[in-house]
Amino acid sequence: MTAMDVHLTHPIAPPLAPDILVALQAVAEPTRARIVALLGHGEHCVCDVGEMLGLSPALVSHHLRALRTSGLLRERRSGRWVYYSLELDRLASLRAAVADLPVAHLRRTDPRRIAARKNAARASVRLHLGAYAAMVAIVLTVWLAVALTAGAWYFWPIWPILGGAIGVVGHALPVRTCCR
Repeated sequence: MTAMDVHLTHPIAPPLAPDILVALQAVAEPTRARIVALLGHGEHCVCDVGEMLGLSPALVSHHLRALRTSGLLRERRSGRWVYYSLELDRLASLRAAVADLPVAHLRRTDPRRIAARKNAARASVRLHLGAYAAMVAIVLTVWLAVALTAGAWYFWPIWPILGGAIGVVGHALPVRTCCR
């Protein structure tokens, strides 16, 4: 079977332009993402960014240079100070490019999310089984107390016990088939 024979269950996202990829790589670094978030509130100079984020001026300059070369920042000189702000048109084009990515499909097929859902389903079945066992114990205790005091030995608890069992089985079977 070749790669061309595989049927995809989701549409393929169009390839991203190289400038968009450069901008995504620049923002993917956590410190740069923090700088972009800070500059989202207005323009700042290198010393302000460093002070607010607890970074050295040299490190801030390094990250600002990477963001500037990716086209995400604009600079304004005022005397010997350089103020940085976000290039809003560039961010809008980046947002539009990212909006077309198949994020919902990636979330549904993420192995960690699938494992977490399976674990939650198994825990839910264990909880239901525990509640069912407690219900059976209570119903049988009540039946035995009534039978011993009133002498009526009709086994009426069969109905709530069967009803509870049907509920537990109805819950456990789908979990068992999907959580293998």
